[in-house]
Amino acid sequence: MCFESGEDWIIYYDAYRAKIYGAARTCDFKSFTDITKDVVFPPEHKHGTAIEIKETELAALLKGDGERKPTAKGKSKSKLVLSPQEEEAAYTRSIEGRTADILAVLDLKGGSKTNEIHDAIISRYRGLKAWHDANDARLKQLSKEAQEPGSQADGEIKTIQASLKKQHDQFIEKLSALMTDAQVEKVKDKMTYNKVKVTYDAYEEIVPGLTVEEKSQILEFLKTAREEAIDGGSADEKSAIFKKYKGKINNYLSQRGHDVGKAYKDWGQKQKAKGAGQASPLQ
Repeated sequence: MCFESGEDWIIYYDAYRAKIYGAARTCDFKSFTDITKDVVFPPEHKHGTAIEIKETELAALLKGDGERKPTAKGKSKSKLVLSPQEEEAAYTRSIEGRTADILAVLDLKGGSKTNEIHDAIISRYRGLKAWHDANDARLKQLSKEAQEPGSQADGEIKTIQASLKKQHDQFIEKLSALMTDAQVEKVKDKMTYNKVKVTYDAYEEIVPGLTVEEKSQILEFLKTAREEAIDGGSADEKSAIFKKYKGKINNYLSQRGHDVGKAYKDWGQKQKAKGAGQASPLQ
């Protein structure tokens, strides 16, 4: 059983001889971390499946105080209701887990600097949530208004986006004061699901005959995407930003004489011949 969880993929498996169920975490399906000790299965659990729920829903289920609230049509529908304190506790657990994963790849030795880095990352997650909560709805409305003749919406959009850019720059400046450039890169990669490496490796594998110059340009596009995606308010938003830049990369490669569409098709046929049945990571 395998499903996506935030930045990673979680794989559950039956360790038959040990008579237990295990779990492993991966972001690239090349390296894996055993997290069996961090997961809990119901007693007498047998083979089954899993569904993803929000941490706030889990908290309510564990507490047993979910309520049934009527829908707009008057029909009953299960809906978990949490107090603001419970929602805050669930969100804190979530960002603490993400931050722990980031700190783990930095190979820090503890001490006051580790605490400062931890606090800077936690503060960034909270700042991003607050910014998106305050601005996303307005930006959506302004985007519609911007399509109308004579609209002045573009000016307000730029002002709002500039406030996010200011927060972004302050965060990177803070990180740079606490760690090496290489470590800053690792933080950026973890906050964007390692999509730079995954996508770059996919282009190298799928599109034949890439020159050194073309590889360098692909990497530049992807790092630019990362700078935008790190400020995304959700996994879907981050993925959409990388998808936009993959379109730019494909256009660039087409202009350089590469038949990217054919490369996708040829790669897919090779995967089918191997029995892998894997979808292209570039599409």
